[in-house]
Amino acid sequence: MALPTLTVCSALGRQGASVVSSFLSDPEPKYHIRALTSNVESPASKQLAAKPNVSVVAVDLNSVDSIVSAFEGSSLIFANTVFSPTVFVESGASVAQKLEASHGLNIARAASKTESLKHLIWSTLPDAARETRGEMDIPHFQSKIAAERYMQSLESGLSDKTTFLRVGLCGSVVERPPYTPIHVGAANARLLVLPISPNVPLPFAGDETFNVGLFAKTIFSQPEKTIGCYVNGTAETVSAQEWARSLEKALGRRGQDTRVVFLESTLSDFEKLWGAGGTEIGLMFEYFNKYGKESYEAIPGGRPVLSATDLGIDSLLQSNEDAAARFEW
Repeated sequence: MALPTLTVCSALGRQGASVVSSFLSDPEPKYHIRALTSNVESPASKQLAAKPNVSVVAVDLNSVDSIVSAFEGSSLIFANTVFSPTVFVESGASVAQKLEASHGLNIARAASKTESLKHLIWSTLPDAARETRGEMDIPHFQSKIAAERYMQSLESGLSDKTTFLRVGLCGSVVERPPYTPIHVGAANARLLVLPISPNVPLPFAGDETFNVGLFAKTIFSQPEKTIGCYVNGTAETVSAQEWARSLEKALGRRGQDTRVVFLESTLSDFEKLWGAGGTEIGLMFEYFNKYGKESYEAIPGGRPVLSATDLGIDSLLQSNEDAAARFEW
């Protein structure tokens, strides 16, 4: 008998690949994996297609019809979108936000037309504009929200099929500016410079290349508990000061005796240092700074919210230190 189909959007991205990898690790497959990507001819696509029980399918996120075709017959769908760094650099945050929002809405509308669908996971972020009553607009957060609201609407028919997974700050961010600590050779140190107070709690996903897949697999395996709920996809909640210490430990695990020191900056100075990227990321840290845990844990509509502990996987998640020890930075 044919296995039910799990369809993974952006299957070659960090989150999508994590979901694919998690399900491929099962000794006995429970699902056929349909991996969606924009380019089935890439080396990564061909490598994935060579794996047993996987089909790699082309999809155009600008076309609802293309997505409907890609979703056909799916029992489970893991859906996420990307705030395109290329579009951001070339055209600005507003254009990148609109593009990602349109992709998310197209995915949501296609999912609503998928009669076989039993469970959808939407990878999302907080609605900062709503939580701050319009005071703060963080483009790479808000780009997820149009699809989220549509999925919760009666019109979509998805409200009783969807779990909303809020993935925290990914451990891999240390690989790229403006997160990468700045090396100061004379001090034998690296400076983690961010516009946030040193003790404000930050929600981290840890090593997302493992953890997102574990969250997704667990959510799909407990539909009676997770459908209609939000899940906080965080492995640990730590301050910037604590993050710096974990990065220092990670360097130690790689044989590097180098200190990592956190240095708080102003948003203005962060923007001067990093330009438009500093503004985008700086606004996020300003949001965390002003609203603390509520910045990530406030849930619209009174929906239930579950944690890794509620799902029984808290002891299995990989930490920021694990991620930083593995990634090159």
